[in-house]
Amino acid sequence: MDSAKNDATGLEENKDSAHEGGKISKDARIALEDKTGKSVITNQNFLKSGKKKHT
Repeated sequence: MDSAKNDATGLEENKDSAHEGGKISKDARIALEDKTGKSVITNQNFLKSGKKKHT
């Protein structure tokens, strides 16, 4: 449920779109890890909860 395609308005519709986007990202990460045999997430690029990446 793409929020732009479905013109999502309100918390519930955007929440559904966010969950779907997260699932797509997860599936892509797992596919990449399976193909390369390497983990995408490492101690060097993992941000603990509450921390912000400094750019």
